Order: sequence, then C-alpha cells, then structure tokens
Amino acid sequence: MDLNKLQSKIWITEYLTISSSTSNFASSFFPKLYNGNLKGLRLDEQRLTFNEFLFFTRELKQLFLVKSYIFYSNDIEVPYENILANAPMVKYFGFKRTNMFYNFSKTVDELFKIPTFKDLKYLACVGIFESFDIVKLFEHLKKNRTTCASLSFSGQISDQYKENLERIVNEILDAESPRAYIPPFIDFAEQVRHTQSALYNLYLVYRYR
Repeated sequence: MDLNKLQSKIWITEYLTISSSTSNFASSFFPKLYNGNLKGLRLDEQRLTFNEFLFFTRELKQLFLVKSYIFYSNDIEVPYENILANAPMVKYFGFKRTNMFYNFSKTVDELFKIPTFKDLKYLACVGIFESFDIVKLFEHLKKNRTTCASLSFSGQISDQYKENLERIVNEILDAESPRAYIPPFIDFAEQVRHTQSALYNLYLVYRYR
C-alpha cells in the first residue's frame, strides 16, 4: 500500500490488523485514520509510540502485540502493565516477544494494581522469562475464575524455576473435575511432551466451553 496516494481519511470501527516487515508502517498509517474507535487491534512486527497507542484506547476491547513494541518519547519501552492500565476496556490481551530485553520481575505485581485486570477474559504471554512471577499469577487465576491464560516461556530456565512450573502443571492436571477455575496453558523448554499435550487439551476444553 502506497500511503502517499491516499487522499482521504479511513474510517475503521471494528478490527484492524497491521503486519509489515517495515516496523514504522503502523506509525505511517495511523495519521490516515479518521478516528480511533477500534474494537480490536493486532500489530505484527511494529514499533509504536505511546501517544500513537493512546489514540486507540477509548473503545479497544482486544489488543495483540506480536513482535511489536510500544515506546515512550525517550525511547524506553512501555511496560505491559502500563499498556493495559491505559486501555481499560480491553478484555483480550496478548503479546509475543522475540528479544530478551525486558524485565518481568515487577510485571505481575503491577498488573494486580490495575482495577480491570481481574476482568480480563483472555491473557496470552509468549516469550516470557523466569523473572515472571508465575506462582503469584497462578494463585490469582485460581481465585479469579474469569481469565483464560496461555503462558509460553523462552530460553533456558533454572532448575528451581522449572520445578515451580512442573509443580503448577501437576496441580492443574491432578485437580478434580470440574475445576473451579480456568486451567492455564503453560509451555516451557524441556517440558515432558505428554504432560504438555494433556495440559493443552484441558486448557482448550475450558477455554471454549
């Protein structure tokens, strides 16, 4: 698409997906929009400023950042908890990271401070590391009973963290049916294949029931 040839504004009211190997394509496209009243937004391989993102948050209910990142004006990446805090209508949120330049140590605690976080229907985190507090999030999910979560860890993890993940997965699989919460799907390196499959199948049953 040659954006320079667009002579009029574009009106979008539902869902917008932007996928481009040109990381600033979304930034070039957004000024061509007449309004920011989107219900859903998916960005693939894009780099966005925080102010550009805020243009869409008023009615946004679905947000997926696939290898896409949002930055403040000082070139610091906007934490995921700040992204969600500024999109209070979002019920479906997911991201996929392909770089290691992120610290998840405060993410879960900060997410808990967001009043609308408990109302999320779907949470997908792909490319997280062991700085992510899986224990706290799992305890929240067991009490929440609303959020369906899919968590995928990247790279090597320590033996201690792996033990925590295995303990959580075993607790999920060993629980009596029907479970009082939506079982999350958890994926990590060196996970036993049949255990992973069993957990995924269970996750699908509760996600689509």
